[in-house]
Amino acid sequence: LGGRGMGLYPPHLDCRRLGARRMVVLLVLVGWSLVPCSLGFKVPVLGLHVAAGGAAASRAFTVETAPAGVSSSMSAPSAWLAVGLDFGTSGARACLVDQGSRCILETNEVPFSSRDEASNPQIWSEALDDLIGGFSRNARGRVARLAVGGTSASCLLVDSASGKPTRDGVRMYDWSVADYGGSALADQVSTLIQESAPQSHTALASTSTLSKLVAWAIEEPLRDTEILAHQADFIMAHLWAGREAEQAPWMASHLAMGPLELRQRPGFVSDYHNSLKLGFDVQDLVYPEWLVGDSPVVQILTGARKGQGQSIRDRLPVVERPGSLVSRLSSTAIRRWGLHSQASVVAGSTDSISAFLAADLPLIPGNAVTSLGSTLAIKLLSDVRVDDASRGIYSHRLDDLWLVGGASNVGCAVLRAEGFSNQELASLSEELDPSFSSPLRYYPLTKVGERFPVNDPGKVPVLEPKPASRLAYLHAILEGIARVEKEGYHALADLGASHLRQVATAGGGSANAVWTTMRQRSLGVPTEQAAETEAAYGLALLALRDMPPAP
Repeated sequence: LGGRGMGLYPPHLDCRRLGARRMVVLLVLVGWSLVPCSLGFKVPVLGLHVAAGGAAASRAFTVETAPAGVSSSMSAPSAWLAVGLDFGTSGARACLVDQGSRCILETNEVPFSSRDEASNPQIWSEALDDLIGGFSRNARGRVARLAVGGTSASCLLVDSASGKPTRDGVRMYDWSVADYGGSALADQVSTLIQESAPQSHTALASTSTLSKLVAWAIEEPLRDTEILAHQADFIMAHLWAGREAEQAPWMASHLAMGPLELRQRPGFVSDYHNSLKLGFDVQDLVYPEWLVGDSPVVQILTGARKGQGQSIRDRLPVVERPGSLVSRLSSTAIRRWGLHSQASVVAGSTDSISAFLAADLPLIPGNAVTSLGSTLAIKLLSDVRVDDASRGIYSHRLDDLWLVGGASNVGCAVLRAEGFSNQELASLSEELDPSFSSPLRYYPLTKVGERFPVNDPGKVPVLEPKPASRLAYLHAILEGIARVEKEGYHALADLGASHLRQVATAGGGSANAVWTTMRQRSLGVPTEQAAETEAAYGLALLALRDMPPAP
C-alpha cells in the first residue's frame, strides 16, 4: 500500500499468452533465476531489478535473459526486440521486450538523486547512454524499435542552431505560472490563453505546456532560433538526430518514414499525447487556428507581429500518432550502442498513458486503470470525449477511442500520515472482511482541498470519529478511498463517458488483494491487479505496435 516499497512488484509476464516451446524456455530461465547468487546480486524473479553494490550501486540492472548464442551481427535476427525508455521524476527506466511473447527480457534503471537531476538535460543524455548501453550486446543487435516517454507538460526551449537548451532550463510537469512566476505573470498568461483557446481547454491550466511557453515569451521575447521541445521530444532527438551537436544545423532535416514529411528546417518530433497540453487539436490532429493564426497567444509568441502563423508553426514540434514510425536511428546512435542497422524510433507518449498501456488491457470502451499511489488516479477508455478543466478532467486520444482521466487528492498517502507501517498494513489486511461495510463515512484527504471528482479547494479531510480499533480505522479509510474511486468513475459517466466494464489496478495499493475485493464490491465490475505497471513496459508495447515480423 502506498508505493513500490510497500508491497510486492506485480508479475512482468503472463505465461498464458505463450506457446509450449516458449514455456519450456521460460521455465529454464526462471529455474536459473532461483539459483542462489554469491556475487552480491539479489535475484528475485524474472525481469525484476537486480541491485549491485559498490561502484555499480548508482545503476540497477536486471539479469540478462536474452537467449544464449544469438548472433550480434547486423544480419536479420530471428525475432525483433523493442525498447521502451521512460524518464520520470525518480529516475529513468528501460525495458526490453520480445516481439513474439511480449515478455520482458531485460530492464535497466538509472535513479535520479534529486529534482535537479530529474530536470537536467545533460543527465537525461547520460541516462539514455547508460540505459541502452546497459543491455547485453546480443540483445542490442536485435532491437528494431525504440519509444521514449517523459512527464506530461515538461518542456524546454532549445536553440535550433546548436541543439542546446536556452533560458532557465527545463520547466517540469508541475511548474506552475502561479507558483513560480508570480500573480502578475500568471494573470497575464491566463488572460492571453483564455482570449485564444476554447473554453475548458486543458491548455488553460497554469501547468500546461502552452502556459509555460507564453510565460517565456512574456519574460523575454522568443529569439528567432528558439524552438520548443517536450522532454520526450528532446530525448528522442538523440536517437534520430545523433549526437553531432556541432553540425550546422544540428538537425538539418527529419529522415522521412511513414507519414512524416521530409522537412528542411530544424525542429523536433512529438506525439499527440505530449502535445495535448500545448494546444494540439487531438480531434482533427492539427494545430488549431487559434494557436497558429492571428490570436492574442500568437501575437505574444511573435512579438506582437501579426500574420506570423508560419513562424509559430516552425517553433513547434511536428506531431505524430504515438507508436508511428518517426525515423531510422542515426548512424551515430547505431555505432555507439551496437544496434541493428534497421533500428528505428517511434513517436512516444507521456508517463501516465504509458503506465495505462502497460496494463495491456484490450482497447475496449469501459476498460479502465485505477492507480493507487500517494494519490488516486483513474483512466477510462471511452468512445466519447469528455473534458472539464475545472476538475482536471481531459481526454487523450488513443487510436479511435478516448482515454479519459481524473486525479483525486485522496490516496494512500493518508495511510502513512496516520502511522500505518508496512507490517501493520499487511497483518491488519489479513483480518479485514471485504464483504462488510464500515459504518464510518470518511473522506480521507491529508490536507484541505480536492480537485476530483469534485473541485472544492475548501474540502476538509473527514477522518472522524476515530474508532479505538486500528483494524476498524484501516477498514474505514480503505473503504473511503474506494468510495472516491467509485464517485470518480460516476463523474466521468455523468459527463457522457462510456460506462465502466472492468478495472485493472496499478500502484502500491494494487498489491492488497483484500482491498481489491472490497473495491470490486464497490465498483460492481471485475477488478484485479494489473499484470504490469511500469511505464517503460507500456512504451515497449507501443513500439511493438507497427513492428513488422522478423524475416
